[in-house]
Amino acid sequence: ADVEHIDYQAALDALPHVFVPDPDTPRLDGLMSAWVEITGPLRRPAEWEVAAQMDISGLKEAAKQQEPIFLKGSFKYKPVNKEGQTREIIVGKENPVFVPIAELPNHVPRSVTTSEDGAFFTHNGFDFEEIKNSFLADAESGRAMRGGSTISQQLAKNLYLTSSEKTIARKVREAFVTVALEASLPKNRILEIYLNIIEWGPNLYGIGEAAKHYFNKDARRLTAKEAAYLATVIPNPV
Repeated sequence: ADVEHIDYQAALDALPHVFVPDPDTPRLDGLMSAWVEITGPLRRPAEWEVAAQMDISGLKEAAKQQEPIFLKGSFKYKPVNKEGQTREIIVGKENPVFVPIAELPNHVPRSVTTSEDGAFFTHNGFDFEEIKNSFLADAESGRAMRGGSTISQQLAKNLYLTSSEKTIARKVREAFVTVALEASLPKNRILEIYLNIIEWGPNLYGIGEAAKHYFNKDARRLTAKEAAYLATVIPNPV
């Protein structure tokens, strides 16, 4: 499959309503290209080889021209837990437990990317090899067993997809939001937002709250061992 020079916003506007993400997702009028090639015996998916590439450089240029820049400053986030309860979190310096990524020890973000998304700094939002492995694990078990989402995809889901449904339509919405995040924000900003909003326990959100809850200390003073422990909590925080 090969798609060359497609206008992101035109593609989004052409979708049926069920595939369209939250209207707060940024409008991007630039061009993007992508291709994916899958080879192997049809009846033996474990032997498939996947090669893929996505070019969003045109979108990144378009994102630079928009004002205000998407998620550059502080914003409000309202997570919803499994009981349907919510609270408002300020993602920014106005929140005393917000921690800029530049103030965290290097082993904190490194522990999280190693655990959740080893290729985070080299992909454009999607790890196609992990997607293949996730598909194979799910197909073998007959149910959703393995997550193949990158940190960018997880952030897209947390910020703009409130439903927990596991459908193709939801994955399409997630993919478009992921592209918008990757085109609009530098990697460190994506990771900074992710670390400050994800759930680390019941009603416990962000690295600042997690460090205080588990170790009674500021996140800026987390040791490598403590950071590794927190990274293991992320897949199943509740």
